[in-house]
Amino acid sequence: MINISVIIPVYNAVLYLEKCIRSIQKQTIENMEILCVEDGSTDKSLIVLNKFQREDTRIKIICQENYGAAVARNRALREAEGEYIAFVDADDFLIDPKALDLMFSAAKREEMQIVGAFRSIEKEGRIVQMDFHRGNVHDLKNGNKILYRDYQYDYHFQNYIYKRKFLEENQIVFPDYRRFQDPPFFVKAMIAASEFWVVPVEYYGYYCGHENYTYTKEKIMDIICGITDILELSSQENLHKLHVTAVDRLNRSFFEEIIEQCMNNDTDIMSLLWKANNTVRWEWVNDCYGKTQTVLKPLEFVLESRKTDDCIQGMIANKHKYGFAFPFDKIKSGRKIALYAAGNVGMAYYKQLYDNPEYDLILWVDKNWQKYKMMGELAIQPVEKILYYDFDFIVVALEEREAAKSVIEFLIKMKVESYKIIW
Repeated sequence: MINISVIIPVYNAVLYLEKCIRSIQKQTIENMEILCVEDGSTDKSLIVLNKFQREDTRIKIICQENYGAAVARNRALREAEGEYIAFVDADDFLIDPKALDLMFSAAKREEMQIVGAFRSIEKEGRIVQMDFHRGNVHDLKNGNKILYRDYQYDYHFQNYIYKRKFLEENQIVFPDYRRFQDPPFFVKAMIAASEFWVVPVEYYGYYCGHENYTYTKEKIMDIICGITDILELSSQENLHKLHVTAVDRLNRSFFEEIIEQCMNNDTDIMSLLWKANNTVRWEWVNDCYGKTQTVLKPLEFVLESRKTDDCIQGMIANKHKYGFAFPFDKIKSGRKIALYAAGNVGMAYYKQLYDNPEYDLILWVDKNWQKYKMMGELAIQPVEKILYYDFDFIVVALEEREAAKSVIEFLIKMKVESYKIIW
């Protein structure tokens, strides 16, 4: 029985590979295999791997074309034989030689699916300890159990070992993204396990400062997809803190990179941003920051910058023709819309929606519904009817801000999610 399978995806890592593999070889744990997936490198990485394999029978080399780290890790997962899996990036290293042994022992002793340990950063020749998990164990010699619901984080998946059978039974693999493929894997694993153990040992060393990331359109799309995965998972599991963290990744961490691609009028990225935006539980975000936000910052920036003359003229034309311009700029076509209020603004909005076949008006409500007649084919109904319809957005058709604010508060009390409400 192999205790630990260490998986290393390798792509053009010749400068760091020796330090990485040497640090793993020094681990004292018995019955370990080291699976190196050579991901179509164009440098001499394979030569280095072959040299190590000749010296150490625990090393197995898997060669593939350059499909990326996600495919490489999944390939190794299928071929791994260890009871537990460890992931190490080819430009990183392990610190304490006893780390894997202590983590594996804790996993067996505590019957844990996932076990983690401490993390440090090497930058400019100095190793700096991160606060990562150090406060979770205090002075507990054998470590401590942590509930993922109390933790709710998405980064640093390499800091843990995972029971292989647990991953297989829950069908947990890396999504085929070139970037941001590891957080969805990590979050799915943590949700499935619900808890993990932390051992107080110096384990993972992250080499910092050499990265030279190029954010292509494809990589930005993968980042948005990965973050959207986290938004969906956190929403399903009611993980508020994780959800807000995912929103922050789009609003702050990758804001400039997303904007750079979006300014080329790229509809693919805009479509993904809209999907992410419509996945956000804005009531959680706004509760956290104490303000009202309904649009992701990159999306908001791009929409503002794209208010061209044609767009402005279109809004002016609608306002001239109908009296009020429906906020088409806030809602993607194909969405199911509910309309609140049947006064002058509501009538104008209805006519614009009726004239625009790309939008689906499924419900029209008003608190004074009895005094209004049917408009076209759509009957105006009591406000309570919104509880029985599935809609993407409800548009408040009121001109006065205070009146609209009062209606929005009323809708939220009716359990309408705030991100669905547009004024």
